[in-house]
Amino acid sequence: MISFHHAVVRPRMSDLLRRTTEPGAAWAAARQSFRSQVLGPAFEEAAFYSAFPMLRARGVDVSSHGWTLVYDPATRTTHEVDLVGLASGSDAFPTGTRVTVVGEAKATERPRGLKDLDRLRHIRALLSKDHDAAIAALVIFSLYGFSRSLREAAADSADEILLFGLDDVLSWKG
Repeated sequence: MISFHHAVVRPRMSDLLRRTTEPGAAWAAARQSFRSQVLGPAFEEAAFYSAFPMLRARGVDVSSHGWTLVYDPATRTTHEVDLVGLASGSDAFPTGTRVTVVGEAKATERPRGLKDLDRLRHIRALLSKDHDAAIAALVIFSLYGFSRSLREAAADSADEILLFGLDDVLSWKG
């Protein structure tokens, strides 16, 4: 509620009080702020906290998880990774650590697709240079579902690609 107030209500409060804008117009103007500053972070947090038990239930060896930044020397950019899972017995991220999960949580208003999968494969390859990550599962959490092509790829590679939608996140019992 506080995030909603700061992202949506507060910036438009004076216009609403002076009645220089209608509530519907204020909401239309606030929609993108709501998605990016409230809904997106809330979904990502829910996905992060439900990931561990859901991955373990799917048979993935993961004893700890967190997020990380991965440097790409070819493009001189850094990739933010929402979810990196480490194998049992790993509690740090030194060179050689066995990485079992590389994943993203997205609340953007479109189904996730093969481009997202390609990005995760690229990040996994970058991680594999210093870590045992070559067979890490690629995990995508999406608020708005998945493209048919991504669902088909996941069905064809069930050990490599795991997809979790809003229903999965909300039905998790921790």
